[in-house]
Amino acid sequence: MSRSRMVVPPPCELRKTSASESVPSSWVGGGVETEVCLAAEPRSGAEAWSRNVGLGAIVAACVTGWGMVWILADRVSATYDEVAYQDQAARWWRTGEDETISRMGSPVTFWKLQQTVPLAIFDLVGLDCWIDQPAQHRAESLPWLRRASGVFLALTAALTGVWAWRIAGPIAGGFAAWMTVLSPNLLAHGGLITMESPLTAASAVVFWTAWEALRARNQGRAAAARRWWLATGLSVGLAFSLKFTALLYPWLVAGCGWVVELRRGEVAAAAWRALARGLGLMMSLVLVNLLLTGGATLVPSRHQGAHPVLERLPEPARRGVGWLIERPWPRDWAALAIQLQHQRGGGPSYLLGEVRDRGWREYYLLALVVKMPLAVWGLLAARAWWSWVEWRESTQGRTQADLFAPLVVMGFLAIASLGSSRNYGMRYVLPVAPAAIVWVAGLLRASRPLGGGRLGRAAGLAGLTALASATASCLPYPLTFFNTLAGGVSGGAWWLADSNLDWGQGARPLAECQAQRPELTDLTLFAFGDADPAEFGVVGVIHLIDAHGFKRIDGRLVDRGPQAGASRQCLPRPEFSATRYVAVSLSLSHGPWGPPGWFAVVRQVQPIAVTPDGSIWIYETQAVRQAAQSQTNSN
Repeated sequence: MSRSRMVVPPPCELRKTSASESVPSSWVGGGVETEVCLAAEPRSGAEAWSRNVGLGAIVAACVTGWGMVWILADRVSATYDEVAYQDQAARWWRTGEDETISRMGSPVTFWKLQQTVPLAIFDLVGLDCWIDQPAQHRAESLPWLRRASGVFLALTAALTGVWAWRIAGPIAGGFAAWMTVLSPNLLAHGGLITMESPLTAASAVVFWTAWEALRARNQGRAAAARRWWLATGLSVGLAFSLKFTALLYPWLVAGCGWVVELRRGEVAAAAWRALARGLGLMMSLVLVNLLLTGGATLVPSRHQGAHPVLERLPEPARRGVGWLIERPWPRDWAALAIQLQHQRGGGPSYLLGEVRDRGWREYYLLALVVKMPLAVWGLLAARAWWSWVEWRESTQGRTQADLFAPLVVMGFLAIASLGSSRNYGMRYVLPVAPAAIVWVAGLLRASRPLGGGRLGRAAGLAGLTALASATASCLPYPLTFFNTLAGGVSGGAWWLADSNLDWGQGARPLAECQAQRPELTDLTLFAFGDADPAEFGVVGVIHLIDAHGFKRIDGRLVDRGPQAGASRQCLPRPEFSATRYVAVSLSLSHGPWGPPGWFAVVRQVQPIAVTPDGSIWIYETQAVRQAAQSQTNSN
């Protein structure tokens, strides 16, 4: 007798639906929980194709992004911050000392993540000298450190792609990954050993997991929401350990979540939840940071007794705070206190031909206007229009991503604009790039009122193609990208300086110019940065100026002690150079650094050559002298 086979019913899950149709699981709004059998929704060939294409696009974008970093790694010399981080990592690798970087007001984790593996490889293959003498071998070792750090750009692309996939499907995920690696600013900083690229990757995790937690709660999956909030807490602690900017994240995420949940009409309850989330994320931030730093401590003040920085405080507060800063603090929190002191004092900033010590509130918005490709602005405009049409014509409402992601971006920009007193570059707002890209990727989501997503996909493809074209036009120097609205690199010198254009990276391009035009070796160079241009092959009389003043005059180290003020008399003005040509870094001639007015005369002279990356302009010394004489006669 044959046995009858037992048929097991397919598993079911709860999904939120409207009265008439099911909606994506990421939807926020009305509806009821209904039981939907997965077996009733078999995957079609088109869905499998989309999934495979999306996954392939994400992987290809990650490989391409990292590949571009490998190719571009040796095209520019050391940027300003890279010198300090490379030297600190080498010293730590040999001696274990990492207090110096904390005294500078920087965390101790990001550069260890970036450089530990390549430093170990240097030792393994017998390149000990690259570690023991980093300055003498920087031209050879720095590109390999950058290539290792390029993994963070690939990681950012992968995380952004997966987040967009979760919101808008696999094609949108592939689009987001490619938009990440084709963005010139992300590509430029993804190839440097600075804080920006690791922080951007960690920020993608923070915002993605917070979005997942909000979605899980909206679906009534409390346990899943708690797990996602735990992941958010861990990633917030990691992000803070990479850069102190992430101290804002607990309250940024909690505040955006509160606004999202206001749509349910639970104002008071949502406010209490937001407060609890903010406090919980702050606790996680502290604990994870203590774990990552191994409980290391540092006394913020090097001095005992009187502290001039506290003179404005009332006497009881001055005594209390003075006692406190003379005691050991957790390492990164002591560094944060030092960084806040730096912020309190402001710093030279440049915008639209003007220099200020306290910066501008509109700085980051204007930087975005000229540093972002016009294709990105077009995609943002298309996405905003798309959201409006969906909201107006759809009976399903808006997705959570339609609200959460732009709230994160706008909230961060508002805080950065209102709170920063030192405007050193667009790089400070890169951490929210993943959220902006994910929101734009919503263009590719299938939407019934808009042709099932066909129009959005066409717009996305056109925008991505234009973005690729804009980025290709600035290669191999994406750091100095300015869009056509700003007039390109040459026009960018009027808009912005510092890490937007000249971050001290122009020595190697200048050496290439000299190799192509030997007459340019009869040169006096006034360079901005922290690395000696001679290390990268520059020939001539070199005067190196960093953010603290004169570092080298004619190749000799400058005394920074009590007599350092006399160094200005040793620094010649450009018009007094004894060589046929004079070259000046744009952060000196058109930026906030160097002695005030020292290089103003070169702005009146037409350069006879510009380095390929656009960061150093070269003039005939005779023309500079004539301009200086005319200026003197007119006065």
